[in-house]
Amino acid sequence: MPSEANYPYIQQYSCVLKASPVSRPAGNFSAVTLNDIALAKEHIRNHGSVATYFAVYNDFFGWTRGMRPYAWDGVSSLAGYHQVSVIGYNDTGSYWVVKNSWGTWWGDAGYVLMAYANGCGLMSGYSDNIMGLKFASAVQPSPSPSPSPSPSPSPSPVPACGDGICGLNETCSTCPKDCGNCASCGDGVCTSGETCLTCLADCGYKTSTGALTCCGDGVCAGNAGGENSTSCPSDCPATCNFNKICEWEAGERCSGASSPGGGCSDCGVCGSGNGFCGDGICNSKSRGYMETCSSCSKDCGKCTDPIYCGDGVCSSARLENSTSCSRDCIKSRFKAVLPGTKDNNAGGNGNGNANGVNRHRALRGSV
Repeated sequence: MPSEANYPYIQQYSCVLKASPVSRPAGNFSAVTLNDIALAKEHIRNHGSVATYFAVYNDFFGWTRGMRPYAWDGVSSLAGYHQVSVIGYNDTGSYWVVKNSWGTWWGDAGYVLMAYANGCGLMSGYSDNIMGLKFASAVQPSPSPSPSPSPSPSPSPVPACGDGICGLNETCSTCPKDCGNCASCGDGVCTSGETCLTCLADCGYKTSTGALTCCGDGVCAGNAGGENSTSCPSDCPATCNFNKICEWEAGERCSGASSPGGGCSDCGVCGSGNGFCGDGICNSKSRGYMETCSSCSKDCGKCTDPIYCGDGVCSSARLENSTSCSRDCIKSRFKAVLPGTKDNNAGGNGNGNANGVNRHRALRGSV
């Protein structure tokens, strides 16, 4: 990966070398997918920013410096989807520090603060929603032996552990007498290195019964922490715009007690037996919950794809079969009658306009 000086960012599609020679670090980058918020924060601290995507609603465009960390107002319509870089976080204020790519004129000099409970899928941890890069330095050859240096003056005495001063060479691990005890789970203090998921004893919230829970910390723990929009709506606000389209990339998921954090009627009801968006089956039931490439691209494919469930072809390339795509892979038991041909089936009117009873049945069966 070349340096920023070689290919500086400009607001247009371009890949032209601006400065020679090309400089690259001695090592390799590797991509990592982070499905745990605590690990994502650790990555930001130790390795740098992470990339994430979210649903952009129209109220997002007007965010500016001085406003509360952004969270979808639950009313504004969907404008599209966007990818950004998260460079930091604040557990006290429960927000992410986000670097946008729209220029310094927007937001806070190009940056925006987004709430943990933002309602638009940012840093949700689902699938590949959070991606980071790790750098590993190349192994350098051992240098050849050099002449022994001349004797240097004796160093000044190193402060001893126990002198009441936490010196530069002392830490809480090497000298707790001077630097205090290191933070550990169970010491009663929720430090910046701990989260509710990693240390419930220190960072959990007490309920009225005295039990400890993570619900209320502003982070939707999802399946890993047993939180969803039903069990903990304060941390997991239901992402749903009620448009009869299950917008998977925006974080919408089936509703119900077993919802993985979404809770949206647009995606059906989890575990109802009637199907839901995300179960791998493009549901074609004529009554009740039904899916198409428009309403559930997760299961049916996108209508703009070369092949999708509903294109009339049972495609092995999409692993379609009678279960996953019955509308393409199960032949109708009614024989289709072309308009303008005589209908000789029982119930047909025989006048050649295909308006007999069986013609109506054939049309319904072939949809």
